[in-house]
Amino acid sequence: MILDDFGHRLAKARQDGTNAAVNFSLVPDGATAEAMQDSANLAYGGTPFGFKIGATIVAAQQLLGSPGPFFGVMVDIDRHDDGETIAWKDHFRGVECEFAFEMAHDFPARDQEITREALTEAVGACYIALEVVGRRTSGEGLPKYPGVIADFGAHAD
Repeated sequence: MILDDFGHRLAKARQDGTNAAVNFSLVPDGATAEAMQDSANLAYGGTPFGFKIGATIVAAQQLLGSPGPFFGVMVDIDRHDDGETIAWKDHFRGVECEFAFEMAHDFPARDQEITREALTEAVGACYIALEVVGRRTSGEGLPKYPGVIADFGAHAD
């Protein structure tokens, strides 16, 4: 299946810091891209500990051709402690300053009204974080939608 083949290629490229021979024009939509990301995550390994959310503002959505925000799974083998140095890889494209939230509980809970107070209660902690973004295929910038979803949601390390 093309999803598993692309997923394995993307995972190997992420492990090696190389480019994968993956043609994102063969990814027809967001649902297929999410399935490909699942396959890539399974092949890559690590234990999921959270999600990165990409394209949360209209300007980023327009840049990537995305109809809205998307997510990428974050795994423990790519989590680094404060002050740690990581080696730059060719597939890295940049570093983004982020807020990382540790949730006290799911939000919104089933049938919960979405209010500022309910959100404040759901957030257990907020941290300053850096995210390395990149791509596992040749080219400049980040892949366009829906390929950016398949490519780990642009999360690189």
